[in-house]
Amino acid sequence: VGAFGGVALLLAAGPLGRVWRVLPLPVRRLVDRPALRKLYFSFRGYDRRSLAIAGGLSVAFNLLQVVVNALIGLSLGVHIGWGYYLVSVSIIAVLLMLPITISGVGVREGAYLLLFGPLGVPAVTAVSMSLAIYLITLFSGLIGGALYAWDGAHRALRNTKREAIQ
Repeated sequence: VGAFGGVALLLAAGPLGRVWRVLPLPVRRLVDRPALRKLYFSFRGYDRRSLAIAGGLSVAFNLLQVVVNALIGLSLGVHIGWGYYLVSVSIIAVLLMLPITISGVGVREGAYLLLFGPLGVPAVTAVSMSLAIYLITLFSGLIGGALYAWDGAHRALRNTKREAIQ
């Protein structure tokens, strides 16, 4: 949801300038940081269609993460609302970006315990949910990496044969 909102702000660059001028000075000082300005202008080099597609794919990916978490929860007997999964998966995704551990191991499990425990989800089930998500992510990444390596080796071999013929 945040990615979609960010892309919408970038697409609304014209109106954004008008909004900026009417903001109170303390708010402008709070938001006007060199890193944020640099980030904003780095996106301005892309056309609106590309940003909209990237934002849409990001939203779709994150919603798919929510669905996978909910399905894993259902398979383990956790019956909570989809809205709670939407919020908790988003919070966990932000926590996993913190450079605390390798691949978020430990942070993920603790976050699942803290977010699902108060709803009556047993600790074993919460940790099982987090490990299932981690394993799905790990194995899909390994499959993607293997396919990427295979494609790279195949292209290199094809280029070598082409150079040998010339």
